[in-house]
Order: sequence, then structure tokens, then C-alpha cells
Amino acid sequence: MLKAQQDFLNNIGSFSGGPPGAILGRRIEAERSDDTGAGLEQAFAQWKAVGSNGSNQGKSSTLGGGGLFSDDSPSFSPTLDPATGLGNFGLLGLGSSAAPGVPSKVQENVLSFLGQPQTSHSQAPTTSAASPIPIPPSTPNPTSPPPFSKSNESTGDAIQEAITAAHQKIEWKPKRVTTSQPGTVSIRPDSRSQSQMQGLVFRPRGELSVFWTLPVAYVETREFYTGSVSEANSTQKNLKTLNLGLFRRGVGTCQNGIITKQVVNFNVQIDPKTKSYRGVVPFYAPRSPGTFVFRLFFEGSEEGRFQLGTSQTMYVEVQGRDLEPNLRFTLSQFKAKKTSLAALHQLGQVMQGLRVVGGGDGSGRAAWGCFCESRKVLQGVEREVGEKESELKLVEENLEKAGELGSDEKAQGLDDVLEAERKEKRAGLESLYRKRRDVEVALAHVVTYAVRNPAARQVFREDQWEVIRKEYERWCPLSEKFCGEGEDLLRYQKDLFGFEPRLVLGKGSRAIETLSSQVKANMTERAPASGFTERREEIRLRLQGIVDRCASFPKGTELKIFGSSANGFGSPNSDLDMCLALPNGDTLKDGVEAMGALAEDLEKAGMVEVVARLTARIPIIMFEDGVTKMECDISLHNPLAVKNTQLLNAYSTCDERVRQLAYAIKRWSKARDLNNPSAGTLSSYGWIMMLLHFLQSTGSKESPPVLPDLQKIGAGWKGEPAKIYENGGGRTMLQHPTTANVDVNVYFYNDRDKTGRVKHIPSLSAKNKIEVGYLLAGFFRYYAFQFDFRRFVVSLYTGGRLMEKDMMGEVHCWPVHVGLAIQDPFETFYNVGHVVKTAQFHRIKRECARAFSLIADAGSPGGTEIDKLLDQVCEVSENE
Repeated sequence: MLKAQQDFLNNIGSFSGGPPGAILGRRIEAERSDDTGAGLEQAFAQWKAVGSNGSNQGKSSTLGGGGLFSDDSPSFSPTLDPATGLGNFGLLGLGSSAAPGVPSKVQENVLSFLGQPQTSHSQAPTTSAASPIPIPPSTPNPTSPPPFSKSNESTGDAIQEAITAAHQKIEWKPKRVTTSQPGTVSIRPDSRSQSQMQGLVFRPRGELSVFWTLPVAYVETREFYTGSVSEANSTQKNLKTLNLGLFRRGVGTCQNGIITKQVVNFNVQIDPKTKSYRGVVPFYAPRSPGTFVFRLFFEGSEEGRFQLGTSQTMYVEVQGRDLEPNLRFTLSQFKAKKTSLAALHQLGQVMQGLRVVGGGDGSGRAAWGCFCESRKVLQGVEREVGEKESELKLVEENLEKAGELGSDEKAQGLDDVLEAERKEKRAGLESLYRKRRDVEVALAHVVTYAVRNPAARQVFREDQWEVIRKEYERWCPLSEKFCGEGEDLLRYQKDLFGFEPRLVLGKGSRAIETLSSQVKANMTERAPASGFTERREEIRLRLQGIVDRCASFPKGTELKIFGSSANGFGSPNSDLDMCLALPNGDTLKDGVEAMGALAEDLEKAGMVEVVARLTARIPIIMFEDGVTKMECDISLHNPLAVKNTQLLNAYSTCDERVRQLAYAIKRWSKARDLNNPSAGTLSSYGWIMMLLHFLQSTGSKESPPVLPDLQKIGAGWKGEPAKIYENGGGRTMLQHPTTANVDVNVYFYNDRDKTGRVKHIPSLSAKNKIEVGYLLAGFFRYYAFQFDFRRFVVSLYTGGRLMEKDMMGEVHCWPVHVGLAIQDPFETFYNVGHVVKTAQFHRIKRECARAFSLIADAGSPGGTEIDKLLDQVCEVSENE
């Protein structure tokens, strides 16, 4: 057995929080940190990740014993790439093999479906003169009327109702609009202050100045923001409502900042060259550690949605002599009660980022006081929960007694009162349950880093640290709860989940070798046989004829296959997904009306169970082919879906293990009821995104990752591993089908050989020798125990490295408190994981833990039978 495979799971390293900056973001911010006026979104579009020269020196964790984590301490100083701001991501704790590189010139290539280059021109970004700050389009109202269905009523009436519903759906307005920012905001450390440590990392309360600019025209025509054209406010009045505020990065609104200042209270000048207002506002860095930004915006609920400018990220660290005063400030927050949860988060950030201990015994006393107060916060919430549960139980008992009084008017009135009280009590209890979970997670963050960060351990006395360690061993990350004091964690987990989570593989390798054979056989059984593509093309051609005869679409409209039928991961029973591609330059006056007409034509042509969902983000028609009985759907102009299919197809040809793993994970997710977006779990596309991210993160000292990042490889790459990211990818812009004035870069390396495989990549992937069974086990372990969903985003856009969630919250307004976030590789502003509900997210983690534990126990006494290992992992779930 290869040593790399032995180390792959038994010595897998847990990534640490690391210092601020070990993340995606520095390159983004560098692009907009000068005074040129480049907007945040434009800077994000220009960002190019180029690999890293360093290596993660993190210490491998030997995860054994009774707890879920190791006492081994990971490194808290990962190497940074100065160009990208990316910290090396060593999934295995064995370093990174990413090649160094530099950005290249823009590449203008449009790729055909199978990768044969075709000449085309990139589409330049467009801006509406009437709307200098475009507002993102509405998203479907979750309470939209039901779609048209032939089985409900007459075809014509039902289609007309669906069209009307689509035209009348309620527009959704975002809390913030971050695109096309006209102004600039830039942070400069005060030259008289020693607050700057490295880059934009500050000490608490360090002095700084914030420079801002805004075109005069935007101030003079502020009526755009209010939607009024009849009353133009005076320029001076507009300036008085122009604010510069300090916010934690990713906060959802521009209301209630940490501190907000009116710019007119400071020196405001006009730059005659740029015809812009400009000024400098002094600030102090916050007391608490974390990541922060400054935002420029007009005051008011409506105008405040539009961020006129956003600064680089500012990092605040607590180190050395700042430790004791910060901990004492945190202690005062605990005792203020109302800020106790904020104090918990602040304490966790101190424990996570601490590298230099200072303050002597004073720091230790303050830290121990904070820890004791943090336990009291949890105890207080648990006490509240118990009281509310008792109150609810009493109301339910009284309601039951009232039901025994009979059905007279007096009894009925009492019943109504008690029922209303029960609903109120339940709602209050649900709120407390959420609060308890937030407190438990925050406390777990504190104890985890107090135990695992060597610097944090030095703050406490040995006896104090022993108390914290015992608290740490009670934490179950799968349930996000602490087990009872004195209770064995593994017994608690077995009672709760029905299995004992395992973190390392057994001593024998035969189980993994057998699993590898089973994974390969599984793909052979489930992958489409020969003729699959040809049969689906026959159906497409027949449906193309119906589209050609539909007068609502211009001549030359083409029906294209996308999704599992063409991405390399389909099954014989997969639906046939198609979209309408309009001829270049053509548009539809009313896409909803056109799709309604096509639905009628399909029904007349013999399609069965025609359903038109015209209120969807992209209108879609679903039906059953009358000849073959195959389930089909046709969506309106959706070129990004076609490009996504091409990208996945390219990845599927890079290494045979990619498809083998995909079919195993697809089988597992369906069997365990984790592949149903309508029920709050992930789509197959989401699971493939998670797999590809994992395979981009499997590099070690012995071998490169299974997959490179195709979006970062230049079109002229000739196969030299050392130069794989040298040209920094390319640029092929495509107009977004539903969002006005937004172009998407759909470039990826897709040069194919005669066999249809992407050139050079298979030979590069083959240098990774890890067997497919180990990779499958590693996938489950990674997402069960290792990946920090609360901090990071699953992304292909970073080549397996880590992107912090609050960065996406700042740039694209993603909610930062959700569990699972998956970035679409092209629509980088779209969260594929937004469909996953909280309860289902926790179940996904538990199911990954269950699958890995079955593999780890294989062949042991009372453990999984080796010969039926994959079958048991993919056993059908009893989940309702």
C-alpha cells in the first residue's frame, strides 16, 4: 500500500482558522484599493487566482480517542500568496502542490460544446443610461400561484393564468445593492500611528483615515435613488445625508453600523479633473477583533440599499499588550447581559487568532473570567428553555382539559384562548431553541481554539485549561450540541444518531481495496450504455421541429441539450433537459407569452402531462414525450446551463475516478434521501460541485490534486505542470440571461484530443495515486468533520482553496449565517446551496459521518461486511 494512501485519511490535517488574510479576498480588494474608481463588482470580475509558492506547514492531526477532534495543534500561520491573498489549503495536512503563476493577458475564446475552439467576440459590458445603478431583477415569490397543468383545467385558460401570474409576481428588493458602485472608499493607516501591523491589519483602537470620492452628478441627481423626478433636492442637502460607516464584513444592511459619520462634518472638496467630491474622514479601528469594511451610502431606508463605494477589508487583531484590555472589555460585555452573545463571538475570535500572548497574570485572570461568564450564558439560556417548556406543557394540559368540557359556547371560547396561547408559547420556545444553538456554537468556538491554539493555551493555568479541555470533549459537531456533563460522548452520539462516529480507518487495507472495486463496478452498472446520446438526440430533433413551427420564436432558434444527459454524469433514466438558444442578436418581446404558446404546441403534438412553470427564475415547460415516455423539460434561453454542462463534461474526462466517485455519491445521496431540492436537500449538480471542490483539494507532498482548476488554465497551455496557472485563465464574456447589464466570464480550459478528453489533464491527474476507495472515504470524512461550513464556501472558482463566507456576504450579499454555501463556477454571485434547509444541512453532515464510519468499521468484529460495504453505505434511508 502506498504511504500517501495510508496518510490520506489517518493523518488528514484539520485546517485552522489562521490569521486574517489566509483567505480569498486580498486580490479582490487590491484591485479596488486605489482611487481610480473601479467598482467592487468590476474588481471581482478581474480577479485571477494564480496558485501559491508556499506550503501549509500545518501539523497533521491524529484523530483518535473518545472525542471528535485531536489535541494535536495545527499551525496558525499558513503561507500567503501576495498576489491572490490565498492561504495554501492542505486538505491532507501534507502541504500544497499548486504551481506558481502570474496573471496573463485577456483571452478571447468561445468554446464549442465538445471543446473545439470557434472564433467569436467577447461581449462588452453594457450600462443603462437611464439607470446608472442597475437593480438586480426580482426573484420568484415563494407564494407564487400554481403553474399551468393540463390535468387541472382547459389548456388555454390555464396557460393564460400562468402568464398573468408570471407578469404580476411580486418584485423582490435586496437589502443592499453592491454592483456598479460610482464612488470609491480607501483605508489608509494614520502615518502618526503604529497601529498598522501588516497590510491592513490593525491593533484595536488604532488610528486610520478613510478616503472617499463620489461623482458630483450622483450627488446632484439624488432623485434617482428615491424614484422621484419631480422634486430634486438641493446638492447641499444631499451631501448632508451622505454617510461613511464602519461595518463588520458581510452584514446584510447599511443600517445600524458600528459607527456612522456624515461626510459634511469633515473637509469636502471637489476635484476638477474627475468632477468628483472627495474627502477624508478619521476613524479608530474597532475594539473587537474581526474583519470590517467601510461603506459609502445615502441615509434612508430606500437610498441606503445602494452602496456608493466599499473599502478594502480591514482586519483587527488582538495580540500581546492589547490582550488584557480587550479581554476586560469583553468581560464587561458579558456582565451587560444584552451583549453576552456578541461577547462570546468576540472571545472566540480572540482565541482563534491569538499568536502573541501578553499581559501576564492579568490576561489569564481576564480570560478565565470570560470563560466562566460564557458558561453562565449557556446555563442561563438552558434555564429559560426549561421554564418555557414547562409553561407550554401547562397550557397544553389546560387545553386538553378544556376539550373535555364539551362543545358549549363557553368551552369553545376557552379553547380558542388556550389555542392562541399555545401558538404563542411554541413560537417563543422555537426562538429560544435557535438562541440556545447560537450560544452553544459560539461557546464551542471558544473552547475549540482555547484547546487547539498553542498561544491560547498559554493564557490559562494548567488546571483552568483542563476544565476547558473537558468542556471541549463534550462538544458534538454533528448535532452542534454539548452532551451532558459526565456523559460519554460516543454513547451520546450512538443514542442520538444510531451509530458511533469514527474518524480514522481501521488497520486493514482490504476493505478499501474492495470498496475501490465496488465503486468501479457501480459505475459500470449505472452509467448509460452505448447509444444513450444517439437516442436522446433523436428526441431533441423531433422536438426541434415543434420549436421551428412555433411562430413565437425567431427562425434559427435552436434546442440544446444540457444537464446530466450531456455532462458525463447521467444515468439511463435521467430526464432530458433542454433549453432554447435564440439566434445571435435576437430577443423575445415577451418570453413568458412565447413559452406559453410553445406549451400549447407541445400538447397538440402529443406530449403528455404538459406543465408550464412561467413564474420560475427561468421559465420552464415540463412534459413526457408521447413516443418514448421519457421525462423532458424545455427552459427559456439559458446559455449558462449549457456552459455549466460543458464544464462538468470537461472535468468528467480528466480522470476516470471523477465519474466513478460521482456515480457512487449520486447513488448514496438518492438512497439516503439527500438529493431532493424541493425537500430542502441538494440537487445532483450541487453534489457534483462538492465532489469537484474536494478533488481539487486532495494534493499532498507526494502527488498533485486529482483535479486542477480548469478556469485558471490559459488557452495556450501545453501541458507543463510548472506552468499550469502561468497565464491565469482566460476571458469569454456572456450576457447573463436574466440579470440586466451583467456579463459572466464562462472561460475554462477545454482543448480536447481526438478521444474527446481534455488535453494534458489526464496525464497530470494520473500523478495522484490515491485509490478511488480512499477518495470516497475522504469525501465523506471531509464534509462530516473537517470542512468549516460556518466560515467557508464550497467553491471551484478558487481551485480548492478557501473562500470566507463573509466575503461573499459583502460582495454578493449572501446570508452569512446559513449552513451550506456553494458558489456556482460561472454565476459566482449565485449560491447553489441556498435550497438546503437548516435541519437538512445537519442531516447531510450526519449522513456523511455515518458513511465514513461504516467504511472505517469494515472488517472489524461486529462492523460492516467488506463484501457488502458500498451496499451498506448506500442502504435506502428510512427518513420520511
